[in-house]
Amino acid sequence: MIAINITTINMPTMLEKLIQNLTYYEHLEDTLIVVTGDHKTPATCCVYLKELQHKTGAEIVWMGVAQQKDFIGDNDLGELHDYIGWNTLGRRNFGTLFALLEGAEVIVQLDDDNVPLEHYDFYHRHDLTQFDIFPFQRKHFTGKIRWANPLALCYRQAKHRHRGFPHGAVFSHGDLLEAPVAPIWVNEGLWIGELDVDAHFRIEDSCLHWDMPIRELTLMPGWWAPMNSQNTSFHRALGPAMFLDSRLGRYDDIWCSYICRKVMDLKGVSAKFGHPVCSHYQDRSIGSVVDDLRMELDGLKHTPRFIRWLEGWCYQKEDATVREIVERMAGDLDGACYFPPGLKTWIATLDKLSLDFPA
Repeated sequence: MIAINITTINMPTMLEKLIQNLTYYEHLEDTLIVVTGDHKTPATCCVYLKELQHKTGAEIVWMGVAQQKDFIGDNDLGELHDYIGWNTLGRRNFGTLFALLEGAEVIVQLDDDNVPLEHYDFYHRHDLTQFDIFPFQRKHFTGKIRWANPLALCYRQAKHRHRGFPHGAVFSHGDLLEAPVAPIWVNEGLWIGELDVDAHFRIEDSCLHWDMPIRELTLMPGWWAPMNSQNTSFHRALGPAMFLDSRLGRYDDIWCSYICRKVMDLKGVSAKFGHPVCSHYQDRSIGSVVDDLRMELDGLKHTPRFIRWLEGWCYQKEDATVREIVERMAGDLDGACYFPPGLKTWIATLDKLSLDFPA
């Protein structure tokens, strides 16, 4: 089962296109849609979702403020709630926990301004379990990181870097792959329309709308690129690393992706960029772009040091589980590289819920 996890302070009307896609490709019965709200979410969102569920037959779980309070109280999640707080994108983590408890094998993090295109099978393209048939590749990869820019590689004439690249990273595009040859644990779907770049690029160039990507890209262990949470699926195996720390501002998903990439290197699995493509358009004012930049400044400043730390860190235990790797990493990161303590709280939460993971 795939769970699609959406956090919104708007009316999530894009769900209508999503459900049309799931229905057309006959995946609706295999999909759980979790919508997590906040104090700013319209009060009528609950009614809208109930009507949509009744009309379409989709399984939609609404986690509004009241439902989250019940979920937190029933599962003794007060420590995590206090850490995340209200009115942050970090509320998405409670949707992730709900999906994990429901047994989701894949969790798709989807923003409410990403609209699936009808000619891509959204479910199938994000179904990472189909790649489990491939053998794991070299384990304990601890060599020098090589960098790939998926925007430049997947779009014709795109020159900007994906949001979250460390300053000074040098791209090396010699022997990248278009087809997977190892299990895929993260898949980032790309966009028609607005690309995901750092805010300072938007200030320099407001015209960042692009047509369809021309290729897909698979990054084997040792190849790194930042990944976001706009239209991105994660294998359940990465559950212990799947925490979005809102104290990192607009780099919460970026640092999460680097932790996942390090874990994937140690486990010998890959990441993929490309399909399914979503439509992504926003009407941004210069004020909103400047606000985004403020929320990226700490990430821009500290990411290079964080990457150097990850590159030099290794865990020598043979056949270590993802949970063991992430728990050790969180302990070693304590107080280093501007890294906030939320990942340790996340691991403790997973233990409290007795969640199990396949690797």
